[in-house]
Amino acid sequence: TDRERRLQKALRKSEALVEYQRSRMIQMQASTVLTQKYCDRLRTQLENQEKKMKGKGKGKNKRLHGDGMPRLLTSDEFYAVVEHAAEQQEKDAVAKGARSELMDKYKIDVAHWQAEEDARGARNEAKTKAWREAVADFK
Repeated sequence: TDRERRLQKALRKSEALVEYQRSRMIQMQASTVLTQKYCDRLRTQLENQEKKMKGKGKGKNKRLHGDGMPRLLTSDEFYAVVEHAAEQQEKDAVAKGARSELMDKYKIDVAHWQAEEDARGARNEAKTKAWREAVADFK
């Protein structure tokens, strides 16, 4: 009958639509998975790059907020960050001076030790030479 043909046609149309939607959903899921994998890879690369840059420029980057975003320079929060950075710079300078003094003292101590070591070596050489001469005279 005519009604059955129209219903069959509508059923086929509906099944085709469902199949299209199913395939489209699978495509979107695959795209989402690939995008997520790509983003994960980029995130790890960016983290590694930031770690590398942080290790390289340790203490050399004077920017308080180097992310490129605007800041209200008169806010209490930013002022506190500036004060903390200034205190940290002073502490670093004091620590660097202390390390420099320790290194200078260490170099002086090593030079003194080396002089004593050379003198001890010379004494041992003289004793060894005298002993060998005594052994040669004994023979």
